[in-house]
Amino acid sequence: MDDLDKVVNDQIDFIRDGLAHVGHFTKMDVLPVFENEMRVLEEARAKLHEAVDMARRSRGQFRDEILPKLRERSAKVLRLYTAKLRTLWRRSDDFDNMDNHDQCMLLFQLNQHSTLDDVLTKMTAAIMAAVSKEVPQQRPNATTTTRQPPTSAR
Repeated sequence: MDDLDKVVNDQIDFIRDGLAHVGHFTKMDVLPVFENEMRVLEEARAKLHEAVDMARRSRGQFRDEILPKLRERSAKVLRLYTAKLRTLWRRSDDFDNMDNHDQCMLLFQLNQHSTLDDVLTKMTAAIMAAVSKEVPQQRPNATTTTRQPPTSAR
């Protein structure tokens, strides 16, 4: 589970640091400009760590019931918070009407050589891959047998 914590932190830090790095390309103070994005990222981090901590505590008796829920809960948290970030990431393409947020968003995309959607997709894939390493694949129940169709003798 420690590896999963590290992946969550690394992925969220990458986006957060990318947003903060925009400050190197402008005289604006970008932290207040990206305040909402930073808040959403930290909320996502907290929710993901909460899910991991719940799974970590259940490594014993209820392990087989709780660990698969980690995958579901992580996917849900990532869907919710990436949607929130995408909602915040609406910029105007009208250069005459760009506000500070629009300008900083454009600088972020130029610096990252990709859109926020691309960065969020990579983050989600990396975190879910780490979750998959922690959560064992569901094994079919040993008492369950599959029925084979009868063979006809000709």
